[in-house]
This record gives sequence, structure tokens and C-alpha cells, in this order.
Amino acid sequence: MKVLWVKGCFLHPAVSGGRVVSLEMLRRLRRKHEIHYVAYGNPEDDLERAPEYCSFSYPVTPPPFPRNLRPYALQVMKEWWSRLPANAGICTSNDMRQQIEKLVAEKHFDAMVFDGPQVAPN
Repeated sequence: MKVLWVKGCFLHPAVSGGRVVSLEMLRRLRRKHEIHYVAYGNPEDDLERAPEYCSFSYPVTPPPFPRNLRPYALQVMKEWWSRLPANAGICTSNDMRQQIEKLVAEKHFDAMVFDGPQVAPN
């Protein structure tokens, strides 16, 4: 089976529970399936270890984190009444959306997983 997996970050270093859970699931899935992994490539991520849990990796430049937290706080308050999670607005990017659309058009995936509600709007 060919799977597209989208997450907000790469999984090494596995410093949080969310990363550990995804890492273990993907390690097991990769044994029998082709995993295409799309995530924001952050400077602290160890991209060289991605083959441990995916067949192909596609790092995407993360959206800039706001330097002035006032607009960020206003956005979080606005999203309070939204159906989306509060951090979905800052985790959404055209680069991520375009990468996903390109892969979906070129590859024919049997399944797509958006690992975490913050990446689902992409």
C-alpha cells in the first residue's frame, strides 16, 4: 500500500509523545508499505534519520512564526470559535498545500494520513 503521511514536523529527535507515537507507528508500517512523508523541516530536526520511518521524505519550509505575538494572540482568539484547532492558522502554508497537491497528482495513494489536527487544513 502507498501512504501519504503529513505531519507538522520530522520525528527525530523524538522529544515529545506525539513524535514517539508517530515514529513507532511509521516504523511498523514501513516494513510492508511505501510511506511518503511530508512535514515542515525545522533546523532542529534530524532529516538524515527519516529513512527509519519513511520511504520518501519531503521537507517543506515552515511558515514564519510571528515575531509580534499580539497578531498571533488575536488569531488564536478568532479561531476560538472556529471548527479548526487554534494553531491551525499558523500551521497552514501554501508551500505545504502545494507539495501535498503535487504528490497527490503525481502518485496514486491508497491512503492519506494527516497526523495532528493542526496540519489538516493543508
